[in-house]
Amino acid sequence: MAEVYRVSPRISSETINGEVMILDLDTGNYYNLAESGAAIWEFLEAGASAAEIVEGLSSRFEAEPHRIAASVERLLGEFKDDRIISAVAAGERSPKPPTAATRRPFVEPVLNKFSDLKDLLMIDPIHEVDQVGWPQKA
Repeated sequence: MAEVYRVSPRISSETINGEVMILDLDTGNYYNLAESGAAIWEFLEAGASAAEIVEGLSSRFEAEPHRIAASVERLLGEFKDDRIISAVAAGERSPKPPTAATRRPFVEPVLNKFSDLKDLLMIDPIHEVDQVGWPQKA
C-alpha cells in the first residue's frame, strides 16, 4: 500500500493570492510557499503520495520529471523535519486537485521559515485550552 501524507492537526494554513501561509500552533513558527510549493501544499492537503504530487506537478509545470521528483522529495523532507506532515498508509482521501490548462515553467519550491513572531504567537490564549477548545482551559 502506498504511503500518503497528512498535514499535522497542529498546523493551520491559508492560501492567499497563490501563496500559502502555514502556522505551527505548537512552536509558533510560520512558513510560506509560492508557485510550485503552493501546488505541492495543495496536493498534501488532499492526502497525496509523493508519486501523485510529482505526477500532478508534471501536468502543471514544464520540467524534467526527475527534477520535479527531487524537488518534491527535498520539500517533503523539510516538512517532515519540522513535523508539518507525517506519512500514513493510504486510505480514504480528498479529491485530487485539478490539473492546470496550461503548463508554466517549473521553479524550485522554497519553504521559507520564520520564527520572529514565535514569542508573540505562543502567548496567545489559544495555547491554554484543551482539545474541546475555547473557552475551556486546559
